[in-house]
Amino acid sequence: HACDGKLPCHPHPQMEEIVAWKRKVHSNWVTRTMYIPELAVLVSSSLDCTLRLRDFEFNKDKWTLRAAKQSAHCKGIHGFDWSKRHNVVGTYGLEREAFLWNPYTSRPVGVLVGHVASVCALLFNDPENQVTTVSVDKTIKVWDTRTLRCIQSITDQATYRPEDSFTAVHFQPRHRCLVTASSSLFFRFSRKNNPFKNTDAGIVALTVSSLHGHVVTADNNQVVL
Repeated sequence: HACDGKLPCHPHPQMEEIVAWKRKVHSNWVTRTMYIPELAVLVSSSLDCTLRLRDFEFNKDKWTLRAAKQSAHCKGIHGFDWSKRHNVVGTYGLEREAFLWNPYTSRPVGVLVGHVASVCALLFNDPENQVTTVSVDKTIKVWDTRTLRCIQSITDQATYRPEDSFTAVHFQPRHRCLVTASSSLFFRFSRKNNPFKNTDAGIVALTVSSLHGHVVTADNNQVVL
């Protein structure tokens, strides 16, 4: 149960730190982590150009992808996403390409080529067999996951302040909607395609509640809406 550790129900009021396991697996900053229940692994990416799969059952690394050695990411992996239907992991970094990998062999299975600026986000849409990539020049590309062909490309011509770029991206599969954020939220591929402004500061993170259909945002002014 939740308490402050000072209730009489505890024989020892002070609470001690509990660590299941702790190990340094990267040599540089970790950029993202994700638990994949289908594989029973924790995936982590880092600026050291590696992607690691940690097996929880045996408490050891399942495999390590050294992207730089395969001429993929030479300046770090900034993020990734997982496709359950197609059993692939997509990664992106400072390069203009995004890469797809086999999570069982750590071998590349495809490259998404077409952006003219660095890719800053990648999201899978398994029900539609699609993967969406976003670059720092506010270009959105939708690809067919099966053929790796670009089927749609959109460039946002609007100018945002204080930073003219997307600071957060989220895909909502229930409404087949891609939400991009800067100082405004923009819902794409939905019935309503008009931005509404809710803050003067840049949005740094967002999520969508599938239960209530609400969008929760956080900006640089420490405001949560």
